[in-house]
Amino acid sequence: MTEPGKGTDRVLTVRELARDAGLGLRAATGGAGLGRAIKGVHFSDAEDPVPYLSSESVLVVTGRSFAGDTEAGLRLLDRLVTIDTAALAIAMGHYIESIPPELIARARELKMPILEIPPGVLTRTVFSYVYHALASVDLHRLRRTVAMQNDLLDLLIADAAADEVLAKVSTLIGMPMLSLDGAGRVVGSAGVRDPARMASVVWESWSALAGSTMPMGIFEVGEARFFCREVVLYGRVERLLVASASQASSSELVDTALSFLQRLATLNVLRRRDEIVATQRMRQRLLRDLLAGTASPEELTEWVAEHGLDLAHPWRVGLCDLSTSPEAGRRRAGELEDALVEAVDTFLGDRLIAFLSRPRRMSITVLLPDGAPSVGEGGARDLLLGLKTFAAGEPYRLSLTIGASAAHTDPRAGRKALQEAIDASAAAKRGIDAGGLVLFEEMSGRFRLLKGQSEEALADIARRTIAPLIEYDARRHAHLVATLRTWLDNHWAIQPTAEALFIHRNTLQKRLRRIESLLGVDLLDPDDIVELYLGLRATQLLGEEAVVEGALGRRH
Repeated sequence: MTEPGKGTDRVLTVRELARDAGLGLRAATGGAGLGRAIKGVHFSDAEDPVPYLSSESVLVVTGRSFAGDTEAGLRLLDRLVTIDTAALAIAMGHYIESIPPELIARARELKMPILEIPPGVLTRTVFSYVYHALASVDLHRLRRTVAMQNDLLDLLIADAAADEVLAKVSTLIGMPMLSLDGAGRVVGSAGVRDPARMASVVWESWSALAGSTMPMGIFEVGEARFFCREVVLYGRVERLLVASASQASSSELVDTALSFLQRLATLNVLRRRDEIVATQRMRQRLLRDLLAGTASPEELTEWVAEHGLDLAHPWRVGLCDLSTSPEAGRRRAGELEDALVEAVDTFLGDRLIAFLSRPRRMSITVLLPDGAPSVGEGGARDLLLGLKTFAAGEPYRLSLTIGASAAHTDPRAGRKALQEAIDASAAAKRGIDAGGLVLFEEMSGRFRLLKGQSEEALADIARRTIAPLIEYDARRHAHLVATLRTWLDNHWAIQPTAEALFIHRNTLQKRLRRIESLLGVDLLDPDDIVELYLGLRATQLLGEEAVVEGALGRRH
């Protein structure tokens, strides 16, 4: 039952009816149960009026059903307490002149107040007072609810921060409050002395109850009671709103306030998500244009500068690949990819590091500064190692291999930087570095033979080696370039190459002889193999279309 002064709403209590209403009523049971709230009034002299009563009502009787039968009166009290009746009011002088001591003793044991209505006081006077008081309470609650909603709407219109809205609700309901994200981390608090400790207690208990029914979103931990509301988007809990109450009763205003805050928080999360998605799409478009070289250097420099990056200062391209561990295999690809994007955004965003990113299937490409004050003294290596560690922890649990390009200061170097990151990533996957992170300059010399070559030099190498295969593939719908690349990646081994291409080893042998015939090379000659390797790398840096167009242009 609600005690006076402990709730946040004004309530009518038995104490007010007995002592403050001026009706002349007397509490025959002393102070027992006077703090009980009254939510209705009913008159009945039936032997068992309980089926017709609502909880927390005052039952008014004349005593006819138990006059001269104390046992009937005791049974009535036992029945009334089962439905949390607020009080029993007996109109004296009709059937009884005084209340039997046995009834008073039992009522005190049950903490059920008995009120005497003295002779001459009309029962309708009691009814009238209760009705008017309850109407006043309802009006009071309505006014407070409307005022609260108006206050919160004003904050929403003013684009107030989430912490400000949380603090306002905390003040309105008189309770400390927390806002947790979907992983149990504190994103806001108001009036809480130790947010981390309270969050730990709440999150552990709430997680244990997740999926089960909690009446009105309430659960208890020891002596503490918490009111909770979940903000759910697309089947996922994005926020958990928590109010800490010391009293054992709930409040209609608390329920209304939290429900309204829940809707506001949902709108805020949706708006923030839309902003994040818009920013991510812009980053993806910029990185795509930079890596493909589809815009002028001046345009790229200007656009990227709007995101806090200066391409005239050293920058790198990193390729973060999700490794296929047994644990990862139990999670859906989409779930892993979403977690990777969130981990990169959170890690770099929390460190105020400007970056561009472009997610791909089971990987993400990132352009980030190298040597900027925000990156730290360790540069890109320490930053990317930190990202690996962060992604491996809770709540992401992702295992990454990362390859990073050399440092560049030319906005036209995007394509070259991407290929360097791909080469470094391949080296990281082969276990060249036990930490799963390889920078391009750390790789062995054969991977870096083309570093620093001009586009003209790269085009010449590609035209002299790979261009005839590209043209042949285009005319015959063949796969000779892919065959040569796979054969080199598998260290010239026939069976692993055939398995990787999903063809028979005899088919592979025929393709290799065709390559030798078209290019005039000997695939047993180490010099020819190195030449072809360089040609493939140069082609990857320039793009196959550019190689073919260049070859055709020279012929004409």
